[in-house]
Amino acid sequence: MKFAACLLLLVNAVFVLEKVGCLCNQLSRSDFDPQLQLPEHASTRQGRSSRAVPGQTRQTGQGRSSSDQTFEDEIANWEKAQGVKRAWQQRPQQGAKCVHRVRTQTACGEVCSCYKGRWLCCRQRKEFSRMTSKEVERYIHAYVTVTTKQPYKKIYDAMVAKHERLFDQAIHKWPQFWPWHRYFILKLENLLRRVDCKVTLSYWDFTLHWRRPLESKMWGSRHLGGNGHQPDDCVRSGPFRRGSWHVTPSAGGGCLKRHFTGKLISPKVLTYSLYYFKTPSQLRTFEKIVSVYMHSGVHMALGGIMATNQSANEPSFWMLHSFADKLWAAWQSRGQRFKVTPYAGMRHTVLSEQDAGESFTVADMYDTEHLPGHVCVHYAAEMSEKTALATSRLLGLAAPTRTPRNLSPTKLHSLLSGMSREERKQMAEMKKELHESDKYYR
Repeated sequence: MKFAACLLLLVNAVFVLEKVGCLCNQLSRSDFDPQLQLPEHASTRQGRSSRAVPGQTRQTGQGRSSSDQTFEDEIANWEKAQGVKRAWQQRPQQGAKCVHRVRTQTACGEVCSCYKGRWLCCRQRKEFSRMTSKEVERYIHAYVTVTTKQPYKKIYDAMVAKHERLFDQAIHKWPQFWPWHRYFILKLENLLRRVDCKVTLSYWDFTLHWRRPLESKMWGSRHLGGNGHQPDDCVRSGPFRRGSWHVTPSAGGGCLKRHFTGKLISPKVLTYSLYYFKTPSQLRTFEKIVSVYMHSGVHMALGGIMATNQSANEPSFWMLHSFADKLWAAWQSRGQRFKVTPYAGMRHTVLSEQDAGESFTVADMYDTEHLPGHVCVHYAAEMSEKTALATSRLLGLAAPTRTPRNLSPTKLHSLLSGMSREERKQMAEMKKELHESDKYYR
């Protein structure tokens, strides 16, 4: 009996060790590909037409001579030939099967957890001024690499040309503005992570230095460089200075141009705009405020190439759209209805001109916790420090770094009455801009 019991224990121990070995192999797989992949719920749509809103023509694949999938294959082949081994090759394969409740911290700084039997890895995006010097260094290096070195540059050039090509089309109108740009910046972030898996896309909270934008450290000579100089408005400092870095061929291949004009949006105006609207169905109006007044206003304030349809050449373009995406995420954090209800009847709208094999819709971009490729994105703070403090002091909020779901009319009035004459002028200009833009944007 004792011998039989010992034998049984030995068999069970071998079985457990085999299971642990399989799990360890899974956690250290070297075939993870951080390019944008189809999640299971989206991949089932390949090979058939997705539903679109009435009157909309599916644009997937239009205007391309070759697919980005070919470029991705070229990168993979190049890395293999060069013997390149990235840190991301020692992390779980996103979307691969896993054991329930298993959680791991990766060398890439992500937290991967098992969600419904599949790996889901969360990355964090930080406001540029809150990044450490090392994080900034890695970010700039990765960005310069993908914009200047092959084979990454092919994908980057194609992305910038795509935005230029679609500029006056659906991507800057309802309902695609936020979903399409969430897809777009995720594509660039995945490309940056091919160079350095610890890099995530930064965001630029333009309210932090709204009176004097050039005071932000992001315009320093070791970061994005400063303003353009006369007579050609070319940037002459930093890694993107004239002679060291060039815009894409679709934009002429010349120097990066900037011409700062005016001021940006006050944090109080931004906070008031976010909480003025109380119901999920008002997202369309809030989106219009962000896209027309804040987003377009910043584009024009920076001037140079940022004020043209070639704006995706500007390094700050991606950071601005990351902040716009953060504002949408803040709206969505107010509850499930704020995610789904605003796009009722349009959730199957196919996003414009995607890459080969992709057929993502508006609904695929609802949730930053579950983005295509089994990617999860967290923003480092729901509000900038200055925005949060302005809100908390005026409204008496207990937790200034957390986004409240709604503000009462009394608290909104307190916020409005606390605005300076300059901020009230911004509010008036915003209302006027929205009224005049109705025909073009809607």
